[in-house]
Amino acid sequence: MSAVDVVLARETANDEDGTLVAIHAVSGAQVVAGQLLFEIENSKVTQELEAPASGTLVHGLQLGQTIEFGVAIAQVVDDADAPASADAVPAPSAGTPAAMAPVQATPVAAFRYVSEAAAALIARHGIEEQRLPGGFVTERDVRAVLGMPTAAPVVRPARAPAAPPARSAPAAGQAVSTRKAAEIDILGRGAGDTLLSVLGVTLGDIRIDRPQADFLEGRITDLVIFEASRLMRKYPLLNAFYQDGRIVLHDAVHAGVAFDDGGRLMVYGIEHSDRADLRELADRISDAVGRYVGGGLTVAELTRATFTVTDLSASDLDFVLPLLPAGQSCILGVTHSKGSGFRVFAGFDHRVTEGREVSLFLGELRERLLSFASGHAPDAACSFCGQSLGDTVGKADAPGLLQVIGRSGAPALCCVSCWNGW
Repeated sequence: MSAVDVVLARETANDEDGTLVAIHAVSGAQVVAGQLLFEIENSKVTQELEAPASGTLVHGLQLGQTIEFGVAIAQVVDDADAPASADAVPAPSAGTPAAMAPVQATPVAAFRYVSEAAAALIARHGIEEQRLPGGFVTERDVRAVLGMPTAAPVVRPARAPAAPPARSAPAAGQAVSTRKAAEIDILGRGAGDTLLSVLGVTLGDIRIDRPQADFLEGRITDLVIFEASRLMRKYPLLNAFYQDGRIVLHDAVHAGVAFDDGGRLMVYGIEHSDRADLRELADRISDAVGRYVGGGLTVAELTRATFTVTDLSASDLDFVLPLLPAGQSCILGVTHSKGSGFRVFAGFDHRVTEGREVSLFLGELRERLLSFASGHAPDAACSFCGQSLGDTVGKADAPGLLQVIGRSGAPALCCVSCWNGW
């Protein structure tokens, strides 16, 4: 079988390797000599790797992977010798790193962020995901896949340029990477077009009993998503967005949770998060984290969020100014510090809602979150076994205390354990 290796050449003496930031051709795709395949970023430049020959590309690469210089990272196989299925893919050559084995001919999902206009066009024409390019996919990209005429670009009113400082030197620097340019575009379409305001509340320390080695240990991500999703039914303007002078309400609640490992900001949308219990939310977040690391999140999962939660409580912070993604009117930022404990900040689009409504929302969210704290509201306890509210909430089968009428006819509180035992 004839195959040509794709090798990353050294272009700087300061680096031993680079980071894969863009995949332009999936494994199993037909490529031609000179076609752009990958982009690798190091401390100085972004290198573009082109196909050394025409044929079938085979690789097992994922975004964010470390690529060493001088080592084969992929192969281009003659079309006549290309495997008919993933099982028939040839073994890597002697110079191929172990990270490539086994080479798979099935497409590897690249990071994509799809604009609203592009997503609508994809749904209308039923385009398969593997036909889309990686990175930020616009309506222009989708039209190119369909062979349709390219729509005229949208011209936005120009902003008056800021006056440069006196005697300023000519700007020198380095162009942003492809990944960073996509992130700037994503955030610019959200916060850049809004009248962003921020309000916050302090929760203090909330200690939640979790299973040993739980990945959410020390965090309240799932609690915030759980309670905020349900409150979105009461505050629909926080589950909406502004478009062309109109306020558009989302017809469902899909909480977005922001993932960023230091170079790949993504927002995973939890479908119908207002219907899931805490255990289900934790499981779905855990699964999404695994697929985020492996580059396996789908376009639909990355574009359906109707509001977002970004949890920065792993760092010692007192404040965050969360930036709104496109198509949303509310984003919740969670921080934690030794002095203040947990805090929740709501970034919101003032064109859609107002400070009073957001303050009411945050007040209710605060009370709901504090109900999970161990020892909170000591007067609230089961009238039959004495179990406190803090000991009962947060369990998959124990949403809290039920208000019942006791045998004497007086109101009483009952935990789920006593209720099930009756």
